[in-house]
Amino acid sequence: MRLKDKVALVTGGGSGMGKAVCLEFAREGAQVVVADMNFEAAEAVVNLLKEEKLTGIPVQVNQTISADVKSMVNASISHFGKIDILFANAGIGVTKPILKLAEEDWRKNIDVNLNGTFLVCQAVAQQMVQQKVHGSIIVNSSQGSLVPTSWFTAYCVSKAGLNMLVKCMSIELGNHRIRVNAVLPGLIETPMSSAVIQRPKIQASIKAAIPAGRWGQVDDVSKTVLFLASDDSKYINGQLITVDGGWVNTTAFQYFYLDYTTDGEEDWRTEVVYKHNS
Repeated sequence: MRLKDKVALVTGGGSGMGKAVCLEFAREGAQVVVADMNFEAAEAVVNLLKEEKLTGIPVQVNQTISADVKSMVNASISHFGKIDILFANAGIGVTKPILKLAEEDWRKNIDVNLNGTFLVCQAVAQQMVQQKVHGSIIVNSSQGSLVPTSWFTAYCVSKAGLNMLVKCMSIELGNHRIRVNAVLPGLIETPMSSAVIQRPKIQASIKAAIPAGRWGQVDDVSKTVLFLASDDSKYINGQLITVDGGWVNTTAFQYFYLDYTTDGEEDWRTEVVYKHNS
């Protein structure tokens, strides 16, 4: 019961890592606000909590709309009276070569992943300061914020921005005793990553590249987020914690390889077996 009497808000809580964190938080004693664009998905998670006699409420939110974000925070306060913990998890990803990346795709990645997360973190931090809550904010960034990845340019740039947001918030909110950290997952098996994981040759490549010998599961992330939310990490602030089985430390893996042999041509090899550089 490491989160007993705590109130936790999770964005993107209707599926994947967000869903796993909602369950993890509730099982550790927290009352959970499950926020998601898909209200039915949020409701389904809350129903799972109720089956275990745990407490949660669903909230629909589009985090790119400031009025939606404020309504989400107000609903949390109205129902539970405070917010102690935020897992700012919601995000999207678009996989396209940069020469074919539409302006709309670029703007959507930046708007959801970076701007939207900023709006959520700011609104929750303002509430924590107002109520003098010594809180914990955890942002879901990505291993892709550290390693350039072909076809993921907009995603990588938006997540790199989150890393600096976390560091800036951690120093500005220190006097209010609000800790801000980030988790940087590698490849985690979720509905969002299924299209990549289902490709047999990419599966082999990933396993060969990751020192842990496997891709991650959602509980690999949720256990780390729980640690950062709890008092077990009370002296950890402004940190970027990679949850990727050590993948970031090996030769950079690309889902989509470009053959650089021919001048002026793009030759994308999208299903290759990974080999370490000699």
